[in-house]
Order: sequence, then structure tokens, then C-alpha cells
Amino acid sequence: MILIVGAGASKDFGSKMPIGSELADRIEQSLNIEFAGGRPTKFDGLICSVLAQSVLNDKKVDAANKIRRSLHGQESIDDLLNDWRDMPAMIEVGKVAIAKVILEAERESGLAAGQ
Repeated sequence: MILIVGAGASKDFGSKMPIGSELADRIEQSLNIEFAGGRPTKFDGLICSVLAQSVLNDKKVDAANKIRRSLHGQESIDDLLNDWRDMPAMIEVGKVAIAKVILEAERESGLAAGQ
């Protein structure tokens, strides 16, 4: 038996788990912190750290800035990334940002180990 659960199912674990526009807002905030002024400003930030593992080049910095400027008011980062599916740097930065925000939310939720 295979069970497929949509992203919205995590909302049942508490208000800390972002979905849709909440996820987009948190990603925008994270990218604004790490890429304020258009360049990486927080190299110890999780997004920059992960991207730097495979070289934090101008394409990725440009992608981060485009994503952070485009997310305001969006219902979903998924829709945004779908529009840019032919741009590998956009997809990589977007996925790293999604993972960062979800990991933070899991730590603060009832899903964290030992809670």
C-alpha cells in the first residue's frame, strides 16, 4: 500500500507548520535576511551555507534575489518555481529555501524529536 500525503497535511501538527502563502512569506523573510542588499550578507545562514557547498555563484545569488522579490503576495512558491522550471539555479535556491523553512518549523512544532 502506498499512501501519498499532500503538503497541507502537516498543518494538522500545529500552526507552526507553514503551507501555501505562509511558506512563501517565510521563504521571502529568510532570503531577505541572507541576501539583503542583493548580495549574501549572512554567510553562516543555512541557505547560503548549503548553496556554497556546490559553489555560491552569481547565478545562485541572482536567483535568490529574484525569488525574494517575486514571492511577496504569492500563494505558493511551487507555482513560482514551476514558472522557472527551466532555470536550474532558481530551482536549486528555491528548494534549499523550502527545506530551510520547513526544518525550522518542524523544530518549533510537535514533530520535533522528544516532544
